[in-house]
Amino acid sequence: MKEKLIQYTVELVKIPSVIGNEKEIADYVESFLKKYLKNIIRYNNSLIAFNDFNQDKKTITLLGHLDTVPGINQYTGQIIDGKIYGLGASDMKGGLAVMMSLIEYFFNKERVYLISFRNLGKRLLFWKMDRW
Repeated sequence: MKEKLIQYTVELVKIPSVIGNEKEIADYVESFLKKYLKNIIRYNNSLIAFNDFNQDKKTITLLGHLDTVPGINQYTGQIIDGKIYGLGASDMKGGLAVMMSLIEYFFNKERVYLISFRNLGKRLLFWKMDRW
């Protein structure tokens, strides 16, 4: 699993996703989700993904965001001294890599949801899930 985490984090960090420009990373994550989850709802660059519900299984909810703050990093996507460098490496692309690895791990084991949201200035766009 460690190799997958590194691979996913590096791939995600290499995708530019400054706030308001998340289409490419949303496409990447959506493509990944289609391999594992049956239902994907996309609103602009926000994603909700889930499998059909099975009341006999526990539910795990994974939440994250795809955007980064503006910035330039000449080391983007490079591993130096065991650390991955680039915008979002620790917030939130490293976390998204963990979520992707967990979706793979729990595939056919648990109900898994990934809800991704993005910042809109001082407002936050999110999906409210009460009951499906």
